Amino acid sequence: MFEYLILDQPDSKIKRDAAQVIQDNDLWDRYLRDICLLRGKVYINEGLYTGEILTGDGQFKEEWDTDSVHFAVLDNRKVVGSVRLTFLQQGETIRSAEISNFLKKFNLQRHTDTFNYLLSNLSKRGRKVIEASRLIVEEEYRRFKNIHSQVSLVLFTMFYSYAMENGVNDGFIIQGNKYRTSDIYERMGFRIVRDIEANITLEPFFDADDICQLMHLEYECATQLYLRYIKKFKPIYHKAKIIKRVV
Repeated sequence: MFEYLILDQPDSKIKRDAAQVIQDNDLWDRYLRDICLLRGKVYINEGLYTGEILTGDGQFKEEWDTDSVHFAVLDNRKVVGSVRLTFLQQGETIRSAEISNFLKKFNLQRHTDTFNYLLSNLSKRGRKVIEASRLIVEEEYRRFKNIHSQVSLVLFTMFYSYAMENGVNDGFIIQGNKYRTSDIYERMGFRIVRDIEANITLEPFFDADDICQLMHLEYECATQLYLRYIKKFKPIYHKAKIIKRVV
């Protein structure tokens, strides 16, 4: 039986009946641990990383996990898919997270300069900006493995609906071609980020054995196809259980 979960932050604008919201840091941390264990399992099994990047109990954790929002799909109480939302810019505050650190790690200076320029520009315009990252789905729940599984679409519906409820204007992702996500994101409305000097799309780059690209979505430009999926799965978003961190 599927369950749907949002690990929320204290300052979010999401509104639900009190019965749907649990304020419990220990429970929040427990589900985050399950999400990070799924990440570790998928990354190691599929050869994307070596075991050195995991914690002693097999988690793939990052420093901004505790300051982010996480969406998860559970089957019989087991996490089978998740995606993370991190606020990059609110008001005049710009913060570092997965994408900026990823670009610096691979010494992609042109990408880093373009990304920072865009964030600064969006900040000056008063836009609220997020990144989507660490989309993980257990192998047997992926649509190309099981045509009845819609875990990824549910996760992105929850992600988009939450973003809109919290007044988000723009989203960034790094997408990889290994899992056939490029076409999916483009059909949602994401576009490959353009080089600010040459005015051409930024060249792809490599992470492990995958070809990756930096993409951007203005949320008011989401495609009709994406909006149809959101309408279809919106009831799931509204019945998701919310666990909030307590300040």
